[in-house]
Amino acid sequence: MQQHPQFTASALLVYTETLRRQLYDAVVAHLWTPDHPGDYTPPYSPDEAQLTVMYSHGRWIVVYLDLDEPADAAPDQRAVMSRVLADPDRAFGITLSEI
Repeated sequence: MQQHPQFTASALLVYTETLRRQLYDAVVAHLWTPDHPGDYTPPYSPDEAQLTVMYSHGRWIVVYLDLDEPADAAPDQRAVMSRVLADPDRAFGITLSEI
């Protein structure tokens, strides 16, 4: 498994393209890598889910589509939006807090 840098709260206060890419990779690993045998992982890819990691007003935000929801579901039911927070105790150095 690829090792991801341990993020800090202060490091997440600024934007760099390098950091955005590292966070993207960490989010993919966090969401698409099971922690334990039998854990749920989406059957669709990050690209299929239109995964986006963006920076706005001092916060890193993750947005993607939950393709397990019906295609005709309301947009707010299908879209997942979370804030990325540093969490050095987690395997990938981040945790997601749903918005």
